[in-house]
Amino acid sequence: MNKVTRYETVDGKLFKTKAEALDHENLAGRINELRESILPKEFDTCAFSNGSGYIQLTNIQVAWFKNELNNLLKKTHKGVADKGSGYVGRFLCDSNSPLYGLWELTQRIDANNRLWGQPYYVAHSEDAKQKCLKNNCK
Repeated sequence: MNKVTRYETVDGKLFKTKAEALDHENLAGRINELRESILPKEFDTCAFSNGSGYIQLTNIQVAWFKNELNNLLKKTHKGVADKGSGYVGRFLCDSNSPLYGLWELTQRIDANNRLWGQPYYVAHSEDAKQKCLKNNCK
């Protein structure tokens, strides 16, 4: 019989070394920070997903968010960031990457920098309430 040591992270993933576990927890923390920078927890609800309104973002917020995601992609999945959006999304989904949720957020931002509760409303905003819930509401 052999003694086996594993390190469990806050999200339940297991790693062979403490360093791997710490790297994963640091990445998970950064992902949460980025997510909350454009989608605060109080708005990440079923009502929001079902079209209760949108969060108005600025050009600067969108560019910053996409740049930060791109930097994380380059660190964690070398060569993927340079591919098209569809390839990136498929890769992140199929590889069960923790970055998939951030990429999916980019698909919920329309040409007017409105963050919707799901990608459907980007193309069909008329099916959602035209109500600005947060940020730069006019």
